[in-house]
This record gives sequence, C-alpha cells and structure tokens, in this order.
Amino acid sequence: IDCKNLKLCEDVWFAYLSCLNSNGLYNKPLDLTKDLVYADNPASLFSISSIRRVSYFELGNFIGVNFEFEWLLAELENHPEILFTDKTLTSHYLEFLNDYQEHLRSTGRLDKALSFTNENLNKFEDDNYNYYRNQFVLNYLNILLQLNKCSEALSFIEGNEVLKFDNITTPRSKIADSNALQNRLGRIYDCLGENTKAIQAYKQIKKTEDSQLNFALVYMELSRRYNLTGNKVESEKYL
Repeated sequence: IDCKNLKLCEDVWFAYLSCLNSNGLYNKPLDLTKDLVYADNPASLFSISSIRRVSYFELGNFIGVNFEFEWLLAELENHPEILFTDKTLTSHYLEFLNDYQEHLRSTGRLDKALSFTNENLNKFEDDNYNYYRNQFVLNYLNILLQLNKCSEALSFIEGNEVLKFDNITTPRSKIADSNALQNRLGRIYDCLGENTKAIQAYKQIKKTEDSQLNFALVYMELSRRYNLTGNKVESEKYL
C-alpha cells in the first residue's frame, strides 16, 4: 500500500480494525488504538471512536462506551468551524449526535438526554440531512414519553413539522419514519388517556414485510384501546 496516499491508508486501517471486531477480537482494536488521543483529520475521529465503542460494547464495558462518547465530544470542540463545511463530515457529525442521544436515553440518563437534544436540535436544520433530523426528533419524542412529558410531546408534534422528507428518496425510509411517528403518537395519546385518538394513530401504521415495528404489539395496543372504549367486536379482531 502506498502510504503517501493518506486516505487510502486510513481506509485500510479502519477496515482492518472493523474486521477485528467482526471476528470477535474486541480487545485488539482497543490495544492498537490505546495511545491514539488526537487525529489531524476530524473525519478519522468518528471512525476511530465508532470502532472503539463497538469493542467496548461487545466486551460489556459500558463505562468505556461512555468514555468514547465524551472523548469525541471534547475532541470535536477543537474543530467547530469545519464540521458543517464538508457533507461527509457533517453526516458523520449528525450521526454521532444521534448515537450519543440514544446512548443517553438507553442508559436512563433522561434529563441529560433531554438537555442534549434541546442544545443540538438546531444543528439539524439543513434539509440535506433530513434523515438524521428525523431520527433525532423521533428519539426526542421517546425521551419525552419516558419522562412522562406527554403533553409536551404532543405540543411539539402539533407545533412543528416533525418529519421532513426532502432529499429522502427511499420509500422504505419514508414509511419507516412515518410508522415510527404514528407509533409514538399512539403512545402519547395512550399516556394522555385519549383512547379514540390513540386508535386513529395506531391504525395509520402501515404493515410492510421489512417493517422494524413489532406489529404484534401494535395489534395488542389496538385490541386494548378498543376494549377500553367498549368496542368488544373490534377489540377481538386484533387478538
């Protein structure tokens, strides 16, 4: 390999580290990158940290996973002026913000997840990155639901264009995001005790062969909601 070509060398190096993880050799990438605390190319920071987070996660070292998120956040503070000047770099950055938001939510640090979301939501305004924005907003609604801030979640939906599909051309992605929104809306109305509106939201969900939603749970919710409204006939249809 001609290592005068830095991009080529980096691609091969990151592919090698990823292969080590894929083959269950999770300690190896950590050993090979343990002395790496800085990189001249900000784009390489995302690859390094992502690989190390996978290693830590598979080893069950969740403190290590959190360290990697916090380390990368700190490193990115050194490059604020260029994070939105290159499309690839911006995509990496917005994906990282999504990953960290989900990390905070899934580890139960909901108040920090909420403040992090409020601090960074404005970074998703460019319509060229609506895929990342949609995921960030959908997860924001999850955070509000888990905090039992159901009225606030509903107000956000009613006062904003929740999903944007400019530059998203894949029908599968559009359906998945739309289904996810209707599912959250159903849960919000469920939380607020509005059974009829919850039913309407759940029934908007479209079943597809590759859907990421568990439709058994959707049907269970429909059956339960119909039962609560006294409609036994419709309730039994979803059992």
